[in-house]
Amino acid sequence: MEKHWVCKQVTTCTRKCVDKGHWECREVEVKPLFAKKKKCCNSCDPCNTCCKEECPKYKTKKCWVANKCWIETPCTKTVKVCEYRPVTKTVNTCEKQSRCETYKVTVCKCVPHQKTERPTPAASRRRPTFEATRCVVKCVHGLRSRSPAAAW
Repeated sequence: MEKHWVCKQVTTCTRKCVDKGHWECREVEVKPLFAKKKKCCNSCDPCNTCCKEECPKYKTKKCWVANKCWIETPCTKTVKVCEYRPVTKTVNTCEKQSRCETYKVTVCKCVPHQKTERPTPAASRRRPTFEATRCVVKCVHGLRSRSPAAAW
C-alpha cells in the first residue's frame, strides 16, 4: 500500500442565529416621579370626590419583539485527503545459481624418469670405469579435464 494525496470537495453546513423580530407599539402607564398621594377624608362616603383616585395616564411606546431563527448555509471547500492504494512493483532479487561447465585445463606434472648412462671410452681413460644409475626429474605437460567446482 502506498500513500496518495487527493483533493476532494467537502460540503458542510454553517449555522447562524438571526433575529427576525419587529417593532410594536404598546401602551405603557406613565407614573409621575414625584407624585403626592391624596389622603382620603375620614368620611366613608363613596360620593366624596376627595377619596377617588385619578385615572392613570398612558403613553405609546415602541418595543422590539424578538424572533430568533437559525439559518443554515451550505459551505463547500476543498480538502486534501490521504488515501492508501495498492501498488505493484518490480523488485530485483539476487539468488545463487550453480551449474557445471567442462573446459580444458593445462596441468604441469613432475614424473620421475630413470635413465641408464654408460660412460664413453674417452671418459673411461681418465676415470675408473663403473656403471651408475641416476634419477632425473623431468616436467611433462599434459591435458586434464576438471570441473569448475574444483577450480573454485
